[in-house]
Amino acid sequence: MVEEDPRSKGQGVPGPRSTFRGSPVTWSGQALLSSLSEVAHLLEAWLRGIEGYRTFTREQYLVQLAVVEALTNIIRHAYPDRPGGEISVRLYEGKGSIEIEIEDRGIPFDLRGSCPADAEAVEEGGYGLFLIRKIAKGLCYTRKEDGRNCLLMSWDIPGGSMMKEG
Repeated sequence: MVEEDPRSKGQGVPGPRSTFRGSPVTWSGQALLSSLSEVAHLLEAWLRGIEGYRTFTREQYLVQLAVVEALTNIIRHAYPDRPGGEISVRLYEGKGSIEIEIEDRGIPFDLRGSCPADAEAVEEGGYGLFLIRKIAKGLCYTRKEDGRNCLLMSWDIPGGSMMKEG
C-alpha cells in the first residue's frame, strides 16, 4: 500500500535510487525520545556536507524540523504498547535533491486522513504532520508486505525557498 500526499505532485513515490551518490548515511536504534538528539546531530552534520546546505541554515533547520517531527510521531504513536521499538533512518543525496527515509515496524499509519490541509483546523498536538507536509517537497508513506512502515520525504537542494505554497 502506497499513500502519497496529493500535494507532493508525484515527487515522493519511492523508486530506483540510481541517481543518488554512493551509499546512504544510516542510523538505526530504538524509537525513544532520547534518540532524537543523536539523529538530529547526524542529520546536521550530513546536511553541512552538502554544498547547497552549507550556507542555507534556514533550509537546514526546515529539513531537521520535518525529520524530528516525523520521528517524534513514530516514537509516540507507532509503538503505543511497546516503547523502544525498532526505527531506522537513511539519508540519500542525489543530483539536485535529497531524500530521507524513515522505517519502523509499528502500527500502520494513514497519511491521507491524518492531517487537515489548513492550519486553522489542526487540533492541539497535531501540528507535526501539518508542518512536514508544508516543508517537504515530496512525501510518501508505504506499508511494506513484511510489516515495515516507510515514510519518504524529499527536498530540492537549495538555492530557493523550501516552503511549499498553499
